[in-house]
Amino acid sequence: MATSRYDMITWRGIPVDRWTAQAAERALRRLPAGLRARIRFTQGSPSGAAASAGTHSGRAALDLIITNGTVAEYRRVERAFRDEMFAFWFRPFLAGVWPAHGHGILIGHPKAHPAAKAQVGSYKRGRNGLKGDGRDANAYRPAKIRTAAYISPTKLRVVQYNLPAGDKIGNTAARIKAAVKLAKKPNPHIIGWNELEPIRGPGRASQFAWDVDAALGKKWKMIKPTRAHNENYLSYRGDVLTLVKQYDDSILESATGGRHITRVVFRYKNGFEFAVGQLHLVNDGGKQGERDRQAQAADALTSMLAVTAKHDDCPFIIQGDRNTPAELAALVKAGMKSTRRYADKSSTRNDATYTNIAKDTPSTNTAWIIDATYVSTQFWVLTYNVLRDLIRGKYRKPRPSDHDPIVSEIQI
Repeated sequence: MATSRYDMITWRGIPVDRWTAQAAERALRRLPAGLRARIRFTQGSPSGAAASAGTHSGRAALDLIITNGTVAEYRRVERAFRDEMFAFWFRPFLAGVWPAHGHGILIGHPKAHPAAKAQVGSYKRGRNGLKGDGRDANAYRPAKIRTAAYISPTKLRVVQYNLPAGDKIGNTAARIKAAVKLAKKPNPHIIGWNELEPIRGPGRASQFAWDVDAALGKKWKMIKPTRAHNENYLSYRGDVLTLVKQYDDSILESATGGRHITRVVFRYKNGFEFAVGQLHLVNDGGKQGERDRQAQAADALTSMLAVTAKHDDCPFIIQGDRNTPAELAALVKAGMKSTRRYADKSSTRNDATYTNIAKDTPSTNTAWIIDATYVSTQFWVLTYNVLRDLIRGKYRKPRPSDHDPIVSEIQI
């Protein structure tokens, strides 16, 4: 049975509908973890507390308290909820009426009680939402006040695969067969390719890339890089996803040079928008090489945040060949999740391998877990798997790649 934004659920101990809960979760993610841990929700909607004057009698309303909360902390929470389209106020302690708390109404909710809708109107006029309709002590409002967004639960399957161009190591037919098999067996929405061979100029993709694109069939569309020397491509399901915008490839700087990141924004068929960055970091060895990779990861994060800011801070994915077993510190520090580490359900064979191209079986060395998919905080990571059986023993030597493909399932 399909879920609805109006489905009633118990969320953090209070009754609310999915729409209200989803917007409130986004607001909480704007706050530091330590502050979030001290927030307790005390009233949802529908609820009939006398002091609420009917505002909780419909939908869209919620109250919260902060354990030992300061005025500054309540103001910070107030701003976070306003940024996620709540008419929200900090209510200081009022003897005999209520304790210090936060009170919010989700803007644009048609099932809100008339009293709650009147509070939204008061908020938009810069007032405090109380009976006297006085001036709000906090004048802050987001630049655009609009109906709160609702995103239908959406699952995405994303494949990351290093597929060296056919003219590098031969066996082109086997490589193309592997690519086609990847597009069918895990049934992904997106495939990120590395080393399909650099383009030679705008629109001049390698012949191998054109051959892979053609072999995938009409259902699939390929994103080709915009700058010469970029070897990072993306394929996506044209029957499910729409390309909203392809941004010019960004150069990821480091001490010893730059690498490219291919950047796009997609729209799922239910209207959900998200961004993807496909990269291949420097493969130099030693300490300097590791410093370069970390610098390029930080640059990639900055680049993707600039893209997502143009699309209402949409969720985003950064994936590719990181050429190191180390986590990319800038992405982790920003709260991004490695799908391998955060998967709710992982394969028993969840160690990607790296092997010599001349071999036809995976290496037993699992230290080189170098292909990675990172997702922003809005996503839940459901599964992560290595697709070793997809190509093992199916084709003559050499194997289609020196990397095992990985597939991640994520949900917004």
